[in-house]
Amino acid sequence: MSKETIDNVQCPACHSISIYRDGKARTGNQRYLCMMCGMQFTISHRTRVKERPLCLTCGQPMHLYRQEQTLVRFRCSSFPTCRTYVKVLKG
Repeated sequence: MSKETIDNVQCPACHSISIYRDGKARTGNQRYLCMMCGMQFTISHRTRVKERPLCLTCGQPMHLYRQEQTLVRFRCSSFPTCRTYVKVLKG
């Protein structure tokens, strides 16, 4: 898939263009991950995979900030006003 094609894809939940390719589905379709709301989707089938935790400080939903091999980091959606983050172990 070319750079031009990925620029035309939007998250179906929040309509953000801040998405990354996230491997392939079993059907062979390209899978995408929205970095703003954490929704994982393909163009033909859209399902929410991850639930966002609530910020412990202000109660707002948190955004997926970074994925690493063993953990996922969430950051408060009120950033930079609230700088709370949460690390969640994968598994």
